[in-house]
Amino acid sequence: ELDGAIPEALAGLTNLRNLDLSFNTLLSSPLLSELASLPNLQQLLLKDCGLTGSIPTEFSSLPAMVTLDLSNNGASFNGQLPFGGDSQSPFLKDLILSNNQFTGGIPAGIANYVSLEVFEIVNNALTGDLPPELTVIPNLKTINVGTNFLFGNLQTNLSSISSLQILDLSNNFFQQTIPPEWGNLGQLECLILERNSLISGSIPTELGNLSNLKLLDIREMSSLTGDVPLEVRSIPGIVICEGNGSCDSSKVS
Repeated sequence: ELDGAIPEALAGLTNLRNLDLSFNTLLSSPLLSELASLPNLQQLLLKDCGLTGSIPTEFSSLPAMVTLDLSNNGASFNGQLPFGGDSQSPFLKDLILSNNQFTGGIPAGIANYVSLEVFEIVNNALTGDLPPELTVIPNLKTINVGTNFLFGNLQTNLSSISSLQILDLSNNFFQQTIPPEWGNLGQLECLILERNSLISGSIPTELGNLSNLKLLDIREMSSLTGDVPLEVRSIPGIVICEGNGSCDSSKVS
């Protein structure tokens, strides 16, 4: 297991394509800003290695990066996300920033990551609403922002992300009703809204159109009214989690 700072000499490896220093919990150093400018670096995995400080602004533009995983570094890795209006990472597909302590909002500049497929930033301290700019990313498959302090109305325009497979908004402070337009998310497999106690109204019958839906999690959502519609329970193989209990496969006779 490595300890000390991330070696600055790595910044000189201009032909480096993959760097994985994960699970070196004794590194305990800031993220080396020079890594962002490596012209051929496609995969940077620094999960669970004791990163401190914040993400350098240089990381808003990553010329060749496909996968950036900075997850599981804990409360010492914090600050605001540096994805501003000039962000340019044309090949970035996987952006995984879960289990840290990032604050502030999700920047609208994330829309510049036009190849993004997976956006995971679970268990941080983010505030604000989901940026509507997420809807312009053409191949986005996963939005996982559970366990933050996000708020605002559930956005109807998320229904335009036709590639979306996983939508996890759990354990936040979203409100209003579940948009019936979400029934147009034909590729959606997991809809996880657990522990959003301000979401109200009934579950729209239009969710029964989600023929690929495998998981609906609406546990501990005390403001919801009515039962899960028969149209939703009839989706073949769906698992529904509701109330304060466990998840069960729906059985419709």
